[in-house]
Amino acid sequence: MIDKIKFCQAIEAMRLQNAHDIKSGELVKEAFGTDVSLLYNNDELFKAIINLLSIWFDKSELEHYIFDLNYGKPNSESEWLTPEEFYDNLTK
Repeated sequence: MIDKIKFCQAIEAMRLQNAHDIKSGELVKEAFGTDVSLLYNNDELFKAIINLLSIWFDKSELEHYIFDLNYGKPNSESEWLTPEEFYDNLTK
């Protein structure tokens, strides 16, 4: 079983990379007045991390947390389900 710290580090790295990608895309869009919002695509890297984590956890639950729930915070009004809390829910 992957330990909680390593699990949370992987999820948090994906969340931070996603936020960085979005911000970079917005800056490029603003600077060049273009509709292109992302310069590169990290889908393959994210798929690989999810596939590794799915050795221990259900892939659909991981994808739901990451993509559907936006890393545990689907909108600004919702409470954040932290990676630690998500891990705890997965290991119950």
